[in-house]
Amino acid sequence: MGRPPLSKDVPTNSQLRKRVKAAIFGGDPAFVTTKAIRKALEKEFGAGKVKPKEVARLAKLYFKKKIRLDESKRALDEKIQDTLQSNRKSQAGAPGNNSFLKAFRLSPELRAVTGHHILRRHEAVQCLWRYIRDNNLQDPSDRKMILCAGNKLFDVFKVDSINMFTINKVLQDHLLPLEEGYEDIDMPKKKKLDRSDDRPRRSNFLTPYPISEALQSFLGTDRTTMSRAEAVDRVWEYILDKDLQEPGNHNVMCDDKLRELFKKSHCSHSKVSQLVNRHFVDDSSEQDEVPS
Repeated sequence: MGRPPLSKDVPTNSQLRKRVKAAIFGGDPAFVTTKAIRKALEKEFGAGKVKPKEVARLAKLYFKKKIRLDESKRALDEKIQDTLQSNRKSQAGAPGNNSFLKAFRLSPELRAVTGHHILRRHEAVQCLWRYIRDNNLQDPSDRKMILCAGNKLFDVFKVDSINMFTINKVLQDHLLPLEEGYEDIDMPKKKKLDRSDDRPRRSNFLTPYPISEALQSFLGTDRTTMSRAEAVDRVWEYILDKDLQEPGNHNVMCDDKLRELFKKSHCSHSKVSQLVNRHFVDDSSEQDEVPS
């Protein structure tokens, strides 16, 4: 009594894929588990019509895809921030170069995106990227492409999508000379960057770097270099294969082999990438201790 009617048919592979993908990409990471997905499917189609092994296979597949997507997004965000910071340092440090401090009047189209009438060039770029992130306008299938159709960016760029590396060039048309009398207008205050040191940050997620002997041993490879993307992916593949995540919170319980690599008995799932990154030789001596 009161239970929803069960589907009469055995779910097709397409139906299973669609539902498992929606659960993993759209659900709360703290509560989405293979077991929870299987129970939801059994409730919809009937316990005897859902194959647990197939659900587990699809869940593993989409968990890995989501991990790779999250890592790529994080790496791309780091690269954007590093590029902006590098540009600020090089322009501000050039002798006799005051163009970095020069203010511009924004076009009506760019003004609608930033919410400001007058900005310096780098501040306009920062506001633009804030709008892109707040509205999730990076194409999930290619994070270099920015989606413009149906939002305020279309009025600025006049295209349905634009490559992130061409934005600065097109933006030039929307930075207009200040009219007389605008020079003393108050500008948005810049936040001071707090960097405790000047050590370089690894922002290229796909570039091969030397790896430690411990990571070589863990992965069972003779290769001495590897990209961070591949290393993280292979460690996560091991974690998923061995079912080392706790139900409910996805924290990782380290078995003997993983404990030897991480030097921890357990860790947060969000710290896995940092722990793997410690095994890239050029940074290993400078890595801070990663909390559990």
